[in-house]
Amino acid sequence: MNVTQDELDRARKMTKSSVVAYNKKLSEVNTQLGTKANIEDVNKLSGDVSGVKNDLDETKGKLDRAHGRHGRDERPDCAQPPTTWKN
Repeated sequence: MNVTQDELDRARKMTKSSVVAYNKKLSEVNTQLGTKANIEDVNKLSGDVSGVKNDLDETKGKLDRAHGRHGRDERPDCAQPPTTWKN
């Protein structure tokens, strides 16, 4: 192979700059993958929170119906005026 020293030096510089560019891109991809995993975790958590909210809404509805069956109004006992009060 008939290569001059200048050509060899240029080839080495190009190889070195290619390795630097590759490592930079690899680092960016790894960062993006880490961020994507975090987004997926947030989306999963959002689904979990929605499920808990639905469960709480269902329980609240059951409690409201139970209160209705027992003839209670919306006020707790401590908010009821005494029956001995006169107007």
